[in-house]
Amino acid sequence: MHTFSLPLRVAGLLAAVGALLATLLAVAPTSSAAPAEPAPVPGADAQTAERTNARLGCRVPRCYGAIAVNPRTGDAVWGYNYGTKKRAVSTVLNRCKKRNPDARGACKRAVWVRNGCAAVAWRGRNGALQEWAGRAAFTKKKAIRKARNAVRGPGKVKVWSWVCTSRR
Repeated sequence: MHTFSLPLRVAGLLAAVGALLATLLAVAPTSSAAPAEPAPVPGADAQTAERTNARLGCRVPRCYGAIAVNPRTGDAVWGYNYGTKKRAVSTVLNRCKKRNPDARGACKRAVWVRNGCAAVAWRGRNGALQEWAGRAAFTKKKAIRKARNAVRGPGKVKVWSWVCTSRR
């Protein structure tokens, strides 16, 4: 009978376990989970945005956004980068209705936009909403300014919500 030293036995055992593990991994079924996202590549942000927009049906120059508001509750819902005006408006209205199930008919389309930005401004008096207006423009700053200017009367005018779509 041939005797081996302890280090040789351990080495042989480790080699056998390694071979068995490699065999199991090679024949193991693949996971059904989605693979991890690869690390970002410099300059790939535009490509990622384009893929996201395409998934929503948005292709510049046809990217739509919308804002719906519930004047009773003060809730505002927005969405952007939809392929059609109808889809953008109906989506935000439906989301507004789901968030406010007790306020039947209270959700209103405030504003929609194509390839730009939209904003909704409001003013209140004694804790109650007095007036609101939605406007669209190419930039966020201009949309907010237009919405604020559309709200008239006494009291401080505040921005309720804003949204911008892809433009390039």
